[in-house]
Amino acid sequence: YILSHITPEDDYLYRLYRATNLHLLRPRMASGHLQGQLLRMLTQMIRPRTVLEIGTYSGYSALCMASGMTEEGCLYTFEINDEQEDFTRPWLENAPYAPRIEMIVGDVFELLPAMNLHFDMVFIDANKRQYADYYELVMRFLNPGGYILADNTLWDGHVVEPEYENDAQTQGIRRLPTCGFLKKKDDGTGKMSVVLLPNIHLSYKVIMETTRQQKIARLIQKELSDIFQRQTQTMPGVLVSVSAVRISPDMSVCRGYLSVFPSERSEEIVRNINSSVRELRYELGTRVRHQLRIIPELKFFVDDSLDYIDHIDELLKK
Repeated sequence: YILSHITPEDDYLYRLYRATNLHLLRPRMASGHLQGQLLRMLTQMIRPRTVLEIGTYSGYSALCMASGMTEEGCLYTFEINDEQEDFTRPWLENAPYAPRIEMIVGDVFELLPAMNLHFDMVFIDANKRQYADYYELVMRFLNPGGYILADNTLWDGHVVEPEYENDAQTQGIRRLPTCGFLKKKDDGTGKMSVVLLPNIHLSYKVIMETTRQQKIARLIQKELSDIFQRQTQTMPGVLVSVSAVRISPDMSVCRGYLSVFPSERSEEIVRNINSSVRELRYELGTRVRHQLRIIPELKFFVDDSLDYIDHIDELLKK
């Protein structure tokens, strides 16, 4: 009934799901259309710039999430089984959303910490024995206001069945809702607001930046605003304002959200700013060298929240 009343599966995903069932062991591990549509919708609602997936398998869920992301978004998907790569990588690389997806083969515990990435959304669908360990790992790299989704958290009902008390996978899943990251931590990683959807665990990272993060963010926002105001004086009809600045907990990454007028040039202008970010970081460093020992890496994004609200209003009026 549900499948007959939701958005139809597109042809590419249909062919991928069919190939998964024909050529792979355990094809039921693939997300499938119902869950894939939910992932796409959640991605469209959350509007993440960066997504982390742990457990690629056939690539179905990665493609669903990528289809809900904006063009400048990037999804990093980790698959520990190197034998899976020959099947999955061509499906990802030939998809309409290929530029948004990067497949990484290897152990996420070993590779992720060195990548210096932070994420707006995480989807966990891998070894159930390690679910709480994955949760603890990704919390370190989840942006304030970010989301964590975990699949199979009801485990066909086994989480409440006494006969599965000693099952390692069931025990791993049971650890997830009660792990220590569901409450505020002193290291500034924040606390989580949690809800269990049918077979999906959804967590939201409450924005709890430290006082130092907030102070540095305000300082950088002020200086960047002044820099952009000065630079746009030679660009008639163009305004660039810094609507928000977010600093990672380790102070190594600064994410700046820019409002651009005219809005139709937003992507172009922000792209140009990111291409000259080295010079911009140097100028920022000369301004704040007495306040900051290390200048964080700068990454800029379009703040299109007002355009998004206008779009929603237009849809509601229809």
